[in-house]
Amino acid sequence: SLIVIPGPTFFRLAGPASESDVLVEGIARYADLTFPHRFEPGVGLSELVVDVDNATQYPALGDDESYSLEISGPQTATLKAPTVWGALRGLET
Repeated sequence: SLIVIPGPTFFRLAGPASESDVLVEGIARYADLTFPHRFEPGVGLSELVVDVDNATQYPALGDDESYSLEISGPQTATLKAPTVWGALRGLET
């Protein structure tokens, strides 16, 4: 099993995701709710890259809220989504 104890730089926003206030605030909210324990360097997954294709700030009817989570090794995972809303669903999961 994999232990996930995020550090201060655990979440990294890639591409258009880095321009989304919705994702920045969502990550802050989910990190506090999901990982209330303390950070231990070298233990578990060290980085989650959040990558979206479209960082539109407002939801619209029919938005694609799908996402995929790929754990590419013992230290890194990538959450990919077509929209900010899909990335938020992935963070909730």
